[in-house]
Amino acid sequence: MNFVINKTKLLNYVINIIFCFVSLILFINAPDDYSFLFCFVIFILFLIQNLCYFYLNNEGVGFESLFMISFMMC
Repeated sequence: MNFVINKTKLLNYVINIIFCFVSLILFINAPDDYSFLFCFVIFILFLIQNLCYFYLNNEGVGFESLFMISFMMC
């Protein structure tokens, strides 16, 4: 068996693991009431994660891009 993973997939996995830990930390430290700063941090992380995804995958308009736009409108 050949277990060769290209660098793009490995970088994608590492970024996803980092964002998983960051989201867990944010979930644990989430405020009980509305906080503009917390919502702003979540929004910035959302944009960074999507930009990383589109930079690494080089796909055109598809489900992921349409989902990002519709999720941001919510």
